[in-house]
Amino acid sequence: AGTLTVNGTMNWTGGTMSGTGTTRIAAGATATISGAATKALNGGRTFHNAGIVNWTGGGWDVDAATIQNNGVFNVAFNGFLSDACCSVAPGFNNVGTLNRTTATSTATISVPFNNTGTVNVNSGILRFSGSYTQTAGATVLNGGNVTFDQTANINGGILSGAGIFTGSINNSAGQVSPGASPRVFNITGNYTQGALGNLNIELAGTSTSAFDRLLITGSATLNGTIDVTLISGFTPALNTNFQIMTFASRTGDFSIVNLPSGFQKTATSTTLTLTVGDTISPTVTINQAAGQADPTNGSL
Repeated sequence: AGTLTVNGTMNWTGGTMSGTGTTRIAAGATATISGAATKALNGGRTFHNAGIVNWTGGGWDVDAATIQNNGVFNVAFNGFLSDACCSVAPGFNNVGTLNRTTATSTATISVPFNNTGTVNVNSGILRFSGSYTQTAGATVLNGGNVTFDQTANINGGILSGAGIFTGSINNSAGQVSPGASPRVFNITGNYTQGALGNLNIELAGTSTSAFDRLLITGSATLNGTIDVTLISGFTPALNTNFQIMTFASRTGDFSIVNLPSGFQKTATSTTLTLTVGDTISPTVTINQAAGQADPTNGSL
């Protein structure tokens, strides 16, 4: 019980932290979790990081305990952060920055993960086998990929970057923005966008590497807003096509469509394509009730 505060350097190579209270890594301090032995965090304890944590070795067993990251948490190991067993559900609350770095294989977090900070996946695979809920902040693919064993709930914040999301995504009120410049999101699963969700697409050229694309292997259930923007001074020629989405099947459609003037949107059962049909000028908005006829092509 009680609070243990680390103001300098801590090396955790094995053993258990247990009992109510908090192990606190203060701002400016560093904790290194290393060695082959499994570490245990249990008994209602909170591991609170306001400094830097470097996880470089050994698994974690977390039972009836909480990891609270308000600092920087670097995952540089292909291990498991696991729900140990049978007691009160543990949790990982990320308010700061979690970086997946160094390793090229898979690191797994199996406790419920709540994100209001930033998750940077810079290499390898970061797998969430428990629930993943984002209400603010960002999940960014920057050289690595993410696996969701359960449907990820994006209730706010941003999904950005380029790479592969393996699993299904429910974008109820977030922003999906492939890349900081045109990139590709691959979703190996289903994609659902709610009335408050947003898909942001940038067009910088006609090659498939020059405009954003969202490629979905499963179903797409669409609502909410799509925003399409021309960037880098790009002005496409008349009759140019941009296939920005593919999916195995589709239900619904975007209810608010913001396109550059002169663009038309065509939605089929497996694709969504933009076509330049008139003179290009600033973006216009089409308010379209999801599930109604597409005014740009007359049908769903």
